[in-house]
Amino acid sequence: MTGTPYRLLLAALILPLGGGAQAFEGGTSAYLKGFRDFMSGYLPQEPGLSLREDIYVYGGRNERTLLSGRLQLQLDTQVIANIVRPTFVTPWTILGANYGVALSWAQPNIALEGQLQTPLGTVGNAGERFGIGDVALSPIVLGWHAGSWHMNAAFAVYLPVGDYDVARTINAGNNYWAVSPQVGVTYFDPQTGWDLSVATVYVTSWENPATRYESGDALHVDFAVGKQVSSNLKLGIVGYGLWQVSDDAGAGARLGPNRARVYGLGPALTYSFKVADTPVSILGKYYREFGERNTFVGNSGTISVSVRF
Repeated sequence: MTGTPYRLLLAALILPLGGGAQAFEGGTSAYLKGFRDFMSGYLPQEPGLSLREDIYVYGGRNERTLLSGRLQLQLDTQVIANIVRPTFVTPWTILGANYGVALSWAQPNIALEGQLQTPLGTVGNAGERFGIGDVALSPIVLGWHAGSWHMNAAFAVYLPVGDYDVARTINAGNNYWAVSPQVGVTYFDPQTGWDLSVATVYVTSWENPATRYESGDALHVDFAVGKQVSSNLKLGIVGYGLWQVSDDAGAGARLGPNRARVYGLGPALTYSFKVADTPVSILGKYYREFGERNTFVGNSGTISVSVRF
């Protein structure tokens, strides 16, 4: 694997979670932090459908942020989301790579507590809403393979189709478009069982027309280091970094540039098996966040089930 594909070694095929408390306008990026982990540079070589479903839980705190154009202070959030992500690998190749398409769709339940502001003023210190989140579509996913090295490159479009009403403080959708070039690389040696993976995602967002707020560009880096300790079990650590690399803008950006940053680190494991002849993998991971600036900081846990048809 030489030439142009190798020069793309940055990181991962990834899709986001939409949510009113999950945008830079609301404290962090449209992309779900740490979504990629083990084998993040690997796209299956054989044509077929893969399906991953995540149960994601996050609890965090932000001293101040804007939701639906209104300032919220000393804000605590609890998010529980179901995220469904199918990936279809076609029989075709492009530039020597397997070609696939993917999408991601989230259904979050978001609970907030703090000094919540609404169009009627401060009406209480807590609120909760379940809704349909935005959809992330990747019409281009390319995967290259060379021995123990695997790499993919993708382009995602975040579609603002989730539940959103500017009159509400809590929304499941973000109400803005975004695009994201993504690259991933994995080194996996079947002999030693080591998996070294890294994922890089760059997110550019458009203005939210309801609030006149344009979130700045975001750079995400996810990584995982794991070792296959048996034919079924892999143990390791996972982590991520989020850096906002351009200022928030627009008439609604009343907190100024508001550049965000946060890191996460924690343990992870996968257990793989077959049901009849169908490969199944269960992933568990936990992140503890630190080093935050202008964003939520807390802890998250995910249980994922992946099936390859």
